[in-house]
Amino acid sequence: DALAFIHNPAMVAPGDYLEWGAVHRQQWIGFDGAPQTSFAYFQMPITKLNMSVGASLMHDVSGPITENDVRLSYSYKIQVGYNGQISLGLQARLAQLQFDGDNVVTGVTGDPLLSSTWSSQLTPNFSFGAFYTSDVRMYGYYRTAFFAGVAVNEMFPNKYLNKDNLERFVNRTIGANAILGARFASEAGFLEPSLWVQYAAPNLINTTVNVFFESEERFWSGLSFSSDYTIRFQGGFYITGGVFDEGYLRLGVMGSYNVGSLTAQKGIGMEFILGYRFYMD
Repeated sequence: DALAFIHNPAMVAPGDYLEWGAVHRQQWIGFDGAPQTSFAYFQMPITKLNMSVGASLMHDVSGPITENDVRLSYSYKIQVGYNGQISLGLQARLAQLQFDGDNVVTGVTGDPLLSSTWSSQLTPNFSFGAFYTSDVRMYGYYRTAFFAGVAVNEMFPNKYLNKDNLERFVNRTIGANAILGARFASEAGFLEPSLWVQYAAPNLINTTVNVFFESEERFWSGLSFSSDYTIRFQGGFYITGGVFDEGYLRLGVMGSYNVGSLTAQKGIGMEFILGYRFYMD
């Protein structure tokens, strides 16, 4: 996942390749005011110093609330045993929320939110993460390994108050996530099952089971199922040669659909990714 380092900074540029790209996510297609999120990202290893760096920009619109943020990620890599590796990561985040009362839908006549428009000040926050792989050579496609990671996000909860100092605010609570999986390599490519758990205070937990297959510099596909009954399918391919002789272009799409009681509310979601990747000397 090109955006894994947004959730866990220890996963920034895990291999020996540099990558930049963009992701656009449209949720609940056909629902007026449905969430839309766009990312631009960059990640690069600095192998001689056993570290990696990355950056991302996000623009998210959910009804009357717009959020913009920038994140800078850093990880330091420690060799464990012959080929194992532990990465420790830190991420700094600067975010701003904007609220537009013209986009509020409410059944309360005279609701003050209908006339409210405000922007928060730039608010900093931090995330910390750790990631372990039993064989760092798994990023070269041909090594079988298992991996695990954990991260704490939004380490300092914030309240975004409106400019009129009224008792209306948006809470940003502390969260955490963990991943556990394995990569089984073969001449055809690799198969990667994994379990992803996300937690948000005070008691929200979402669990996702993933199965992912990739053929080196040809194509990839994946299937996942979450505890909120959302199923996702993704696929993509590589463009190599020509102007991409030094690396390759990745083009992919992911569709999501909720098969539980929220089907009517959530509907279909789509996500598109474009990324360019090349290996560092």
